[in-house]
Amino acid sequence: MTKRRWLDVACVGALAALALMTWQIFDPSVWPVMVAMSLGQVLGTVSLAAFAYVVVVDFRGQLRAGRESFGKKHEGDSQSATDKPPIPPLTSGPQSGS
Repeated sequence: MTKRRWLDVACVGALAALALMTWQIFDPSVWPVMVAMSLGQVLGTVSLAAFAYVVVVDFRGQLRAGRESFGKKHEGDSQSATDKPPIPPLTSGPQSGS
């Protein structure tokens, strides 16, 4: 599955868990409370795990891309777009001509 699909699963799971949790507020009998506390907890936990998976995979991909660009930068020893230009030396201020 793609990262986008995992995010969709996380969002739908979180919304379903939220719906179950609010159901017990409007119908405070035994079964809605038990379903909300058990199934709502499971759906919320699964949605959090799916979101955390996407975050970790994306972060690892960015780290890997950063390492590859770091290696290419030092192999070619060329200046990249993120390198800062050298700072010019400070002058003592405006010079008077008289």
